Amino acid sequence: MPDMSDSQNAQPAQPPLANSASIGGSLLMRRDVVGWSLYDFANTIFSMNIVSRYFKPWVVEDLGRPGYTFDFSVALSMLAVALVSPALGVMSDQAGGKKRYLLIFTLGCVFSIAIFSSLPVSMFALIILFFALSNFFYEGGMVFYNSLLYSVVDTDKQARYISGFGVALGYVGAIAGLAFVLPFVEGDLFGLEVPFLEGSGRAGAYLPTAALFLIFALPLFLFVKERTKFAPQQAESLEKVSFKAVSQKKVSLKEAYKLVWSTLAETERFPGLLKFLVADFLIKNAITAVIINIGVFCLFVIGFNDTQTTVFLMIVTVAAVAGSFVLGRVAVFVSLEKMIVAVGLGWIVCLALLGMANQEWAYWALSAIAGICLGGVWTLHRPYLGEFAPPDERGRFFGLYSLTGKGAAVVGPLWWALFFWLFSTSGPLGPVVSSALGLSEALQTQLPYRVSVASLALLVALGLVFFLKAARERNQALRKNQI
Repeated sequence: MPDMSDSQNAQPAQPPLANSASIGGSLLMRRDVVGWSLYDFANTIFSMNIVSRYFKPWVVEDLGRPGYTFDFSVALSMLAVALVSPALGVMSDQAGGKKRYLLIFTLGCVFSIAIFSSLPVSMFALIILFFALSNFFYEGGMVFYNSLLYSVVDTDKQARYISGFGVALGYVGAIAGLAFVLPFVEGDLFGLEVPFLEGSGRAGAYLPTAALFLIFALPLFLFVKERTKFAPQQAESLEKVSFKAVSQKKVSLKEAYKLVWSTLAETERFPGLLKFLVADFLIKNAITAVIINIGVFCLFVIGFNDTQTTVFLMIVTVAAVAGSFVLGRVAVFVSLEKMIVAVGLGWIVCLALLGMANQEWAYWALSAIAGICLGGVWTLHRPYLGEFAPPDERGRFFGLYSLTGKGAAVVGPLWWALFFWLFSTSGPLGPVVSSALGLSEALQTQLPYRVSVASLALLVALGLVFFLKAARERNQALRKNQI
């Protein structure tokens, strides 16, 4: 593991805070901050209910379709986002562009859910197509949402705090979303009858999820005023370096792609940026694979029923709420580098133990650790990237950030699928390992799931190697007053 001495001895320059209240409760009560944060509440309902909880088990168990149809639809939708989001990020840097693009993508997601939920199962190809479109619009909108963070804060430290608050509120949304749609799925709420509702099975979750997403997304569009000029404090640590400004003029899609490539070509002007993007890519590979496959892992490895799986995900989410809020607050005072490394190490331990555990209590304990680490990644990586970017070009930088995150969503599921195939009963290694270890039939079925989840720890470890190199480069440049 690379030496951390450089990142420990040199801290990134931060703009001064006017007073402690500027990162306290009064900031959280501002309606633009609440509006921005509620969008996290809204979109996490989609991620939890459809991507993580109900859609893949519905495809595999209820419809009897192969799981790779889900995996490939997710991978292709993420590939599409990865290809278009950097250019869209550049185009949204023009005045007033981010909210407009976010509205288009939000409505695209909501309407796609409405369409695939109303199709008969005989039209499975169209169901998968519109599911992929809903995921494309959901993920694509995050480029604009992330960069709008800097329309509701004045300093980098405020951005760290509000990033954590938004992630925490997002996971509250995931819990609320799970609870709200459960009566539509099962006809009751943890055994309590709900009047006028009969359970419709897993597919009953889709339309309520679309409605919740739309309702709780609206406050952002009503209360957040997009900034085109930024407070001097936001630019203080970057005032010596800037790319050619594009925020005040319209650019075509072709020009946008040229600017994206110029940004990549000039990353040496921001020491550590490219290595951070690689680190983010590797770590999010692992996280995306976990998010997509946790439902089937609970079903086939732990042996949970639907209600137990929902409770399991709620524990993960409660831990993510607490972890995100606390880590966002601590990040105001502690080096982001140290916190990102700690969260990464937590992921390595958690993934390895998920692959080896054989007691139900261990999975319940690991659910809390996974939740804290899950919230930590979104809370800490977003402001770390934001502090690299010139204030009026954050759309471009968050477009690159989206490229790594969505690229990870392509590779992560394929990584999982590769290890799953290798160690399945029909794969080249599964029968060999099962025979050598004398595994029972039940454990042979579990083997590919266990190996797949444990293999993700390798991706996180490699990501930490790149991150430590990025932190060292950045801090060396800071000491030389390069950035």
